Amino acid sequence: MKQEDLDYKNVLALASKHIAKGRPESAAFLNWFLEEIYNLDDVDADDSICDGNYDQGIDAIYVNEIDQEIVFFQSKLTQNPGKTLGDVALKEFAGSLGQFDSAEKAAAILANTKNTELKKLLDRSKVVENLSAGYKTKGIFVTNALRDENAVAFIGNHPSIALYDRQRIAEDFIDITAPEGVAGSFALSVFDGLMLIYEAGADATMYQFIAPASDLVALSGISDHTLFAQNVRLPLGNTSVNRGIRQSLQDKDSHAQFPLFHNGITLLCANASISDDGETLTITNYVVVNGAQTVTTLYKDRDKISINLRLPIRVIELKKPELAKTITQISNNQNSIKSRDLKENHQIQSRIKSDFEKRYKDEFDYIIKRGESSTAKVAISNEEAGALLLAFDLQRPWSCHQLYRLFEDDYGDVFGRPEVNADRILFVWTLSQIVVSKLPMIKNLALGRYRLTRFFLLYVLSRLMQSDGVGAEIFQNPSKAMPAAGWGDRLGVALDPILSSIIIDLNYEVERAGDSFDYKSELKSPNRVRDRADELLKSYEKEVAKDKLSDFGTRWLQAGEAQ
Repeated sequence: MKQEDLDYKNVLALASKHIAKGRPESAAFLNWFLEEIYNLDDVDADDSICDGNYDQGIDAIYVNEIDQEIVFFQSKLTQNPGKTLGDVALKEFAGSLGQFDSAEKAAAILANTKNTELKKLLDRSKVVENLSAGYKTKGIFVTNALRDENAVAFIGNHPSIALYDRQRIAEDFIDITAPEGVAGSFALSVFDGLMLIYEAGADATMYQFIAPASDLVALSGISDHTLFAQNVRLPLGNTSVNRGIRQSLQDKDSHAQFPLFHNGITLLCANASISDDGETLTITNYVVVNGAQTVTTLYKDRDKISINLRLPIRVIELKKPELAKTITQISNNQNSIKSRDLKENHQIQSRIKSDFEKRYKDEFDYIIKRGESSTAKVAISNEEAGALLLAFDLQRPWSCHQLYRLFEDDYGDVFGRPEVNADRILFVWTLSQIVVSKLPMIKNLALGRYRLTRFFLLYVLSRLMQSDGVGAEIFQNPSKAMPAAGWGDRLGVALDPILSSIIIDLNYEVERAGDSFDYKSELKSPNRVRDRADELLKSYEKEVAKDKLSDFGTRWLQAGEAQ
């Protein structure tokens, strides 16, 4: 990203989907920052934002459980590209942070604030409880202006405040559309000059040694992911692996022991050469095929890396390029993934992708790797498919924002079922598109654009269809319905008035709840989601019993006759 990409008009384009939620421009810019730079998923980012007046100078709050920190955010969006940020706004922000430097002060704000959104956010984030438990506070100031010398001096004297100005944001932005692979050379330091060299005939040479973590985070291609072109699993977000690495980073006394409990990094390269003194290995045209999560996590926390932090490195100089795929798959297969090992994961995903290619070539494609290109009219990612299956098949919409779980603990339940094929994924995707088309009916704009809302409504449809004779048959085997001409349109016609009725009832319940309605908490609570769905389904059943609304089965048959 270039710094000029953060000029006012460009920021409005970057943050357009967040402005569409009804957020003020500065809050929309912060929402974009939380997702693209701070690396929160869209639900956590939404949940962190505080809208409205009387916000005590705080625009967002996020609790970092690993670092035991409560992070407070403030954003400032400037329209003048030449304007710089001094220390005035930063001093004001420091004053705002001072309001939360004790549990007592936070409790007073919670009790007295006029901003209902701030009150919900403080309560949801358990700020008072966390402060009482010893959590520290940290401030992050976000702006599209460039810092001046006064801002630099202020930040230097206030280590609890981090400043993300246009320069730092541009440097930290990850462009996942950048070309794959790193062309160029890099010299890795070899700890104590100790290296194991293995010649695999004429095919490859392996170099194994210990290298400083500071070298790894200096590799090109980390921020735009070009370093991980052949990694089967690109770096995921807040995974258990990443959390474990970050926890290890907290204890600098254990950094020298890091190689003992981490598997290390595997790189492939076109050429490798050892220096005359044996203290460096220079690699050319390289890629990380195992250890993407480790490298990216270290990169994000590079300020915590000490000189004693080192990792095992395995560099493979390939003389036979076709070995790359085999090395990538097998080296990753040796690392446990809770639900399925990587090879099994890869086979399941490849099976589904092949099914799409066989049945829906050029129309629908199934994307199993981020950045993968497609020429099909519609491309459905495995992340999106997994979340839809979790909501509709497994009826757990409250977990659909935790995408990393889809490929860890929940992988087998979501994907490892014989009924999960191209038809089933396309069916639930079509249902989700019907739901999305009805979201503008939701009067609460923020609720309508909240990620979990569509999964909640998909869950309601799942329960509704299972309680319907015809719907239950389609639920069990969508392939029976899909061969019919125009089955997608027929499904939309059948569901349109039903979904409209459900959303009208939802609007009524939200309005009746008033300020006490906190959708950010409710849609992540299994009990409250079930209760809310119960109410909506009862209302639907009453409408059907009074002949004010036809049930799904009747409407499906009528829609078929009308075609």
